[in-house]
Amino acid sequence: MKQDLLEKITVRLHENATNYSVFLHAYEVPYVQQADSAALIRTGLGVEAVLGGVDEVEVGAVCTEVEDALLYPGDDGAGPGNLVFQNELFIELLNELKGEIRRLASASFKIERFWLQDGHPAYPVFWDFAFLFWGKDKATLFIGSSSD
Repeated sequence: MKQDLLEKITVRLHENATNYSVFLHAYEVPYVQQADSAALIRTGLGVEAVLGGVDEVEVGAVCTEVEDALLYPGDDGAGPGNLVFQNELFIELLNELKGEIRRLASASFKIERFWLQDGHPAYPVFWDFAFLFWGKDKATLFIGSSSD
């Protein structure tokens, strides 16, 4: 997953935002012997990351969940700028991200949604998502959240 794409999306969501901060990051983790989800997540996010739960998902669910989160309209006191979702570049970036998710999924033999009981790298307030893509020789953690 292209970190620069995630950064471009974050910049767009921060433009004219009110009390709204977005965190999007992808971590690549090489496999270790007898790796399980919890071990891969700790390797990618640090030993403070405590897995709360995990379930297997399909790529369509990943794309929907990520798109729904990134299109969060906000509330009276916090959220992205009013025009961000009408911005053509933002829509192109979102479509590119869904393509990246599909590409990563096609190179993976399993995708898991997970949540952290403790140790989240950016404490979520409004929305969050976290996915673990199991590839041939490495895993990719894709995590996002928003806070105020």
